[in-house]
Amino acid sequence: MRGIGFSADERFLAVGRDLSIVDLELGAIVQSFPISGVSDVHCLYDATLLIGTSTGVFAAVSRDLDQLGDIATAGLTRSFTAEECATYGIDPCPTLEEIRSR
Repeated sequence: MRGIGFSADERFLAVGRDLSIVDLELGAIVQSFPISGVSDVHCLYDATLLIGTSTGVFAAVSRDLDQLGDIATAGLTRSFTAEECATYGIDPCPTLEEIRSR
């Protein structure tokens, strides 16, 4: 199987295809990512994996949920429109800065 990578401490194994993280001490899958076609996996840091897909796409994937939230927040480029706030019952409608600070 392609797409196998060990963590630096050799406690976790990342397995490709749909990218699953196996805790070798527990012998169980502890995390899964819906990324299809993973063909290469390299553990860069404790919580960061470099993956390659069968279509030639490479990306860094974080296992740290707080870091993923920070990345998503930093990538926000706009606030909700007035129509979106009305549709979803958001009142008051927050500014971009208010969304980023939550």
